[in-house]
Amino acid sequence: MRKALSQDVDKKSIIPLKRPITPDELEYD
Repeated sequence: MRKALSQDVDKKSIIPLKRPITPDELEYD
């Protein structure tokens, strides 16, 4: 998940309350 944090802190470092987590977001893990 660290890769996502460096890519998009605003969207990945926090839990997306506006929408459910998609497989694409978990792909970087």
